[in-house]
Amino acid sequence: MRERNLRVCDFAKAIHCNRTNVYSIFTRKSIAIEQLLIISKVLDYDFVSEFYLQNKNPKKYLVIAEMEEQKLLDLLSEKSVHLIHSTIIV
Repeated sequence: MRERNLRVCDFAKAIHCNRTNVYSIFTRKSIAIEQLLIISKVLDYDFVSEFYLQNKNPKKYLVIAEMEEQKLLDLLSEKSVHLIHSTIIV
């Protein structure tokens, strides 16, 4: 924020919150990804990539989901998603 010469009130307005929330963001241990994406855009800095590049062992999750075939194909087109097993339920 300082590097972009943004005052706290201007930054708060840009990320759609008030000054008090900005100071809260600075001291939190976690942040919602939606808010982090907004902050990244406002500050023109990719905080998400920086976090994942520093994290040498990213967490992996097993997700069980019921979805339409096209939605599954769209999801599998993402490079970070891998199909381990699928079952077709008719």
